[in-house]
Amino acid sequence: MSKIGLDSALGSALQGIQRELKSIANNAEKISNFSARMEAGEDLTEPLLGIKQDIRDVQAIRKVVDVVSELEKDTLDILA
Repeated sequence: MSKIGLDSALGSALQGIQRELKSIANNAEKISNFSARMEAGEDLTEPLLGIKQDIRDVQAIRKVVDVVSELEKDTLDILA
């Protein structure tokens, strides 16, 4: 994988983390406003499951970042 490819993969991973952090904040806001949502007949199921999925997504993205970092390190070792 070229340096440009590694940078692109890392950039995509960072965008993914930003997207998931926004989703976590959105779900956290829904949870913090629970009393108003409860009056409307809603429950916490959706935002709680959303946060759980967001955390899994961030963990998966972190693995991509780890792989990119390892590839960069291996590339430097080959070039040395």
